[in-house]
Amino acid sequence: MKEQVGGYENVGFTCVDARNYVRDLKALIADSDAQMFIQNFKNLQQHNSSFYYAYELDADDHLKCVFWADEIARNNFSVFGDLLSFDTTYNTNKYSMIFAPFTGLNHHRLSISFGAALLANEKTESFCWLFEKFLDCMGANEPVLIVTDQDPAMRSAIEKTFKTTKHRFCMWHIMKKLSEKVGGDLNANINFQRRFKSCVWNSETSDEFETNWSAIISDYNLSHNDWLLHMFELRKMWIPVYLQDIPLSGLLRTTSRSESENSFFGNFVNNKLGLIEFYSRFDNAMEAQRQRELKAEHKTLNGKPNIRTGLAIEKHASSLYTHKNFFIFQDELWASCIGCGVKSSQELNDSCTFIITNSSDPNNKYREVVYSSSNTTCSCKMFESQGIPCRHILLVLKGQGINELPAYCITPRWGKLATSKPNYEEPYVGQIFNDLDAIYNFYNAYARKLGFGVRKNSSTISKVSGKRIWKNYVCDKAGVKFCRPIDSSEEIKRLRETRSCCLAKLDVRKFDDDKWIVTNFIKEHNHELDTPRRTLKHRSHHISHKNAIAKSLMKQLHGSGIGPSIIAKTLNATGLDNNISAQNVTDHVRNQRKYQVGFQGQYVYQYLQTQQAKDPNFYFSLELDNNEILRSIFCADSCARNDYIMFGDVIIFDVTYKTNNLSLSFAPFTGVNHHRKSILLGCVLLFDETEETFTWLFQ
Repeated sequence: MKEQVGGYENVGFTCVDARNYVRDLKALIADSDAQMFIQNFKNLQQHNSSFYYAYELDADDHLKCVFWADEIARNNFSVFGDLLSFDTTYNTNKYSMIFAPFTGLNHHRLSISFGAALLANEKTESFCWLFEKFLDCMGANEPVLIVTDQDPAMRSAIEKTFKTTKHRFCMWHIMKKLSEKVGGDLNANINFQRRFKSCVWNSETSDEFETNWSAIISDYNLSHNDWLLHMFELRKMWIPVYLQDIPLSGLLRTTSRSESENSFFGNFVNNKLGLIEFYSRFDNAMEAQRQRELKAEHKTLNGKPNIRTGLAIEKHASSLYTHKNFFIFQDELWASCIGCGVKSSQELNDSCTFIITNSSDPNNKYREVVYSSSNTTCSCKMFESQGIPCRHILLVLKGQGINELPAYCITPRWGKLATSKPNYEEPYVGQIFNDLDAIYNFYNAYARKLGFGVRKNSSTISKVSGKRIWKNYVCDKAGVKFCRPIDSSEEIKRLRETRSCCLAKLDVRKFDDDKWIVTNFIKEHNHELDTPRRTLKHRSHHISHKNAIAKSLMKQLHGSGIGPSIIAKTLNATGLDNNISAQNVTDHVRNQRKYQVGFQGQYVYQYLQTQQAKDPNFYFSLELDNNEILRSIFCADSCARNDYIMFGDVIIFDVTYKTNNLSLSFAPFTGVNHHRKSILLGCVLLFDETEETFTWLFQ
């Protein structure tokens, strides 16, 4: 602000005034916080009709309930809506409204959002309203399984609203309460903790669970513990052994996921936030969550996991599963190779039953695998609960000489293609284009989808016609950089960090009718491809390097003191393109400065003359070298010179500052005034720190 109005004295307000303004602005927002909150949703829906929101007011026209879900959240539910987690343990704003996120699990086993809500209370009617809006948003498609805490009002609303959905309690919330409910002595008892967790997690039949539970209750005199008695009555709602018939219910075994979710949402919510600030934080959190998903998707589609066994079935699985699920499969396959064996087998009609031993099982339990050409099952039920074939099934499949996973062993939601794959057309030999611009734009668009940049490399000119007849486009990591050593005239090669000698390329040749044909296409890269966000940092994927209008706008906006982030948003909003990032703007401005280094001496001289015309007492001096190139600059305005007259008895001079892209040293002359405050008595930019330079300066 000071630069725009010509000095601090012209700003018109102080830092205290600015802080007071922010305080008053928050107070103003507080008076209409809910209206602005809902208006924001209306604006979002106007820009994108797929954005869904609904709200309800109480008798006093106060916000009672609100639910929202953007297009990405709705798409997430259409693909991964079989499992749904719903949590209301967050108090998020100064109105004591309850934040209730709907969360699922994608094919990378990462948490994803299906929408969110704010509730004024946790009554059954509020939950019924919310679940009805959720189903309306999702096209009346119900999840297979919904996981919540033990709230009775929520349970009642789920029974009324979801007709086919299975409802279960979150294990993390229950186990978190255990230490509180059993008391300090048992909480510190390692043997009790081990037995209780083993009973809950490792019981494989209902009879086994009930026997172990009764033994624990008896051994530790817990028969009068009302909470444990109640949890036993609700055992079918949370004990894993009772959930085995629900597909993928085994994911509930991972309490760390609920803990991670709780931590994720807990990081951006607190009871001091207004609605507007809360939504801003929520939106940032969703962006971070989705960026993690993009990185995982990129790694899965462009990376290759290491193969441990070399078996054909492992290589086949690596082409099917996302990395996270492949590593789970890989562990099971490895265990089948080193720890499992067939104890006995028996054929019956079209199937064969195998009894499998597992040396890594501490309980030495046998597993029963029933194999047929149309289906294979195991008594451990890992495939039913986790969606990944267990080590026992894999042992049998290997023994049957099967080199690829059968279709019945593949869970589509864990596959690479669980979501729609990006649509792009791949170049091919024989492809015809009308001109070189069309070729470059096509190959560059293909590169952007995959995650690399493109560079125009070499071409061949016909000696007869003088026209270009062959052209070559390469990955921007192709080749090496050349540099000339200081003490030698011989040219040497130096491999830069930005290059990897990548061989990916596209060759085209001109033929009759002035058309171009693809003669060679190498697809493979020797480096990891970039994520969607990082792809935009490649020079070929933003227009600032080739669009004169964009360059001109960048220069004007930056010259007006506007930051790179705002410049990027402004340029993208013009419709020129939507690929310019803040980093692109920063790079362009840096390059412009570098280009203008030779002219900066003239610019500085003109600026100093302008200042002297405004202030006749403004003093400056320039030191030039033998080629009339600027070396050093000293200046002092009238205020500095007057200060020196009054307070020049003691001067501090310091040359420890490197302040600019020309590597000139900034050296201020400072003193102390009658308020014991530092004052500037003049300043200099020095080319070097030799005796001659200092002599010039002090004179």
